[in-house]
Amino acid sequence: MTVKLEIPVIDLAGSDGAEREKVCKEVVRAAEEWGFFQVINHGVDESLMKKALDVYTEFFHSPLEEKMKVVIPEDSIEGWKHPKLTQTSDYLQHVSSAYSAEYVANSWIPATPRYTKNWPPSPSCLRPTMIDFVNAGTGLHEKLLRMMAEGIGLESDAFVKYFADPRVSIRANFYPLKTDGSFVGSLDPHSDISGTTLLTDFVDGLEVKKDETWVRVHPLPSGFVVNVGDLVEILSNGRFKSVLHRGCPNESKERLSVACFYMPNDNAVLAPLKELLVDGQQTKYKAVRFDEYFESFLANGNNLKGRIQTLKVED
Repeated sequence: MTVKLEIPVIDLAGSDGAEREKVCKEVVRAAEEWGFFQVINHGVDESLMKKALDVYTEFFHSPLEEKMKVVIPEDSIEGWKHPKLTQTSDYLQHVSSAYSAEYVANSWIPATPRYTKNWPPSPSCLRPTMIDFVNAGTGLHEKLLRMMAEGIGLESDAFVKYFADPRVSIRANFYPLKTDGSFVGSLDPHSDISGTTLLTDFVDGLEVKKDETWVRVHPLPSGFVVNVGDLVEILSNGRFKSVLHRGCPNESKERLSVACFYMPNDNAVLAPLKELLVDGQQTKYKAVRFDEYFESFLANGNNLKGRIQTLKVED
């Protein structure tokens, strides 16, 4: 008998009322067992999610000369990249391969809205749309981190306090429908360097590794796909799992995904929470400053889960 695996779907409708404890436990179970789940009734306007996909669709379908206006410079990871049309700089050589899907990546700092390096100037509605999207997404990231903490008996801010003045990054990945000789690309298996990641994606193509099986995710039109990043795995001392996943084109439809990564400021120091080190429980990870962890990502690329492995404490 074949068992069809699906990542959990969690309805957040009762999460601010009488059902909160129950829903928190569902979030915890999904974060422990899968590291991935979908949320519905999450509070982010569905029309804003659709508009985010629409503005990036317009950008990716714009002429090459428009996209070249924000091509990633030599000293940055911010901007537009098509591995078959643009050179990969030394700075990016471990992050973007010749097989990567076309993408555009940008950051926003909600607490001090000043970081707008290399945002696409067109379509003109892209930047204001994505600022609204990032601000809404930031609220959902924080809500989920609070629920994870409450669900394992910690203070509500046990995780989120490590993300003061967060850096929230957006990466839109584009997979056109493949025709003879055309380039589509993919994203190699990796875990995320974030605390948590939200994915807006209406077309199948994301795959999550569960044990030794790759599970295709079927995104819900009104939902977010959520995954645990490396930083929450560290903070939870391995209780919550940052698992391998990969991005694939769809076999019959053009695919666009928009990932929203929730990360701390550069000076944040991440280590297993002392509250979890009870009853003889030993720390499983060394402490690390986020800027150092980010630099290791730039120096080594995704490298499966190689980054977090370097922080493991030997038994």
